[in-house]
Amino acid sequence: MSGATGHRLDAVTSRRDVRLLVLAVAAELLLVAVHFRVRPGEPTSLRYVLYPFVWINLGVLAAVKTPPPNASRRREAVALVLAVAYFAVLATVGGLVGLTGDPQGPLGTRFAVRSPGWGPVLSYVSPSFYVTFVPYLAVGYLSLSYLLYVATTKALSATALGGLGLVACVGCSLPVLTTLAAGVAGSAGAAAAYAHSVDIATAAFVVTVALLYRRPGIE
Repeated sequence: MSGATGHRLDAVTSRRDVRLLVLAVAAELLLVAVHFRVRPGEPTSLRYVLYPFVWINLGVLAAVKTPPPNASRRREAVALVLAVAYFAVLATVGGLVGLTGDPQGPLGTRFAVRSPGWGPVLSYVSPSFYVTFVPYLAVGYLSLSYLLYVATTKALSATALGGLGLVACVGCSLPVLTTLAAGVAGSAGAAAAYAHSVDIATAAFVVTVALLYRRPGIE
């Protein structure tokens, strides 16, 4: 493929991506409008209404624009194990899965309607463990895990372990650290930390996606 043809193809692809993103945002805004039309008394803040769509749209777009690399099965297996472990850590720290301990409320399946992206929330609680599905967290964590899989595979293929360390240890740890911030702040500081935890976590998510998508030092 000539350089001119490649540039034209990239331009067409970019225009298609922009159109799809605009359609997705329009559909999401319509969904939000319908939701608050039906549930007008639900208190919230505008930025908190929009944050889940930042996670969903950015995560899906980065994953779709990142094709799986060609590598040996051994390297793919190592990358897959790391990605699954990373997703497990995010899901546990983020409250999607965990041990029940002393369960509060009824056991079994629960369903709750929330603002689009935050909900609908589907959870299952047993005497020993719980599993919760929150749309924006599930999509965001899956996207990060896939991007980490690709970055790890490329790093192993290129032996650019220094670049992988930058991305995996610094970038990928940001959502985990910000999720933990409110928990370690203490009773006095927890409320203040929690008030901005979603803002910080969203900013950290954007930075992490950018690092894993660009993969500095790996390509």
